[in-house]
Amino acid sequence: MKRKRSEFPVFLDSVSFAELLCEIDTFIFDADGVLWLDSTPIVGSAEFLEFLIEHGKQILVLTNNSNKSRSALLSKMQHMRFVGMSENSIQLQENIINPAVIIIHYLLSRGFGADNRKVYLIGSKGFAEQLDDAGIEHFGCGPDPAYAGNIDDDNFLSKDAFVYRVGFDDPLTKVGAVVVGFEKHFSYVKLMRAANFLQDEECLFLGTNEDETSPGPHPKMIIPDAGPIIAAVKTAAGREPIVMGKPHSAAFEYICARWNIQPERTMMFGDRTNTDIVFGRRHGLRTTLVLSGVHSLDNVKQNQEAKRTEMVPDFYTTSLGCLIARQ
Repeated sequence: MKRKRSEFPVFLDSVSFAELLCEIDTFIFDADGVLWLDSTPIVGSAEFLEFLIEHGKQILVLTNNSNKSRSALLSKMQHMRFVGMSENSIQLQENIINPAVIIIHYLLSRGFGADNRKVYLIGSKGFAEQLDDAGIEHFGCGPDPAYAGNIDDDNFLSKDAFVYRVGFDDPLTKVGAVVVGFEKHFSYVKLMRAANFLQDEECLFLGTNEDETSPGPHPKMIIPDAGPIIAAVKTAAGREPIVMGKPHSAAFEYICARWNIQPERTMMFGDRTNTDIVFGRRHGLRTTLVLSGVHSLDNVKQNQEAKRTEMVPDFYTTSLGCLIARQ
């Protein structure tokens, strides 16, 4: 079942998906907005994954969210009754991939953890724990200690101002990489630290993902994601980051190095046209937009009218639960 790039995406239901099933060996899923929203599973998503596992399909979860480790994400899935993702099944936590996993692999391959270089992390506690597990020294996670003092706008440039208390010349702190992701404690001080560390050309600049917003329980509420934070650091530092999350190639290269996949027999399910669908299109995968998350058919129509063909999926469906026949 193939369509021309100029055509509108094909709607998938249980009947049309059943016809397509034999053509696909590997299914890659985004998480937030596809499998769950916040801590609530989307109706039918767990049953759909179980259905695919019963049919011998390979399942990968590829999320741009680095706030939780693989083990924490697996525990979350088990808590939400994703039965097929149990410890004793063929689907282990290695099948869950986020930008933190890819960044850590990248850092280890460049000698981090074996020397005195540290990572300045603008990121979550979960990301920091993953760096700890990998033996990579880091600092920066959580509220910046410079905020413990008085930050007075009127005295911003005085010799007592906080900008003089931050300090960047500690010879014992060799910052080898600035890693930027979602950070609830992101601040002006963190922005300043990152921008100054990145003036060293040998310091790597790595980003998790460029998602502008995250899906949440309130459709009209804007929840900024890592994208705006990375953009701020990029602007201040005057440098471009290496971004590891979708739609960039680092994630696809990581997958291809570990799993035997044929792109033409692989399907990407996602709720964002500018990350999930672009990721699939750039790497030769079949693509399905799931309308339970961020983007809608209106977004697809806008992309088509603007000739943004990379953002137009092959298929779309209301939710994963609609793809299996109900008894």
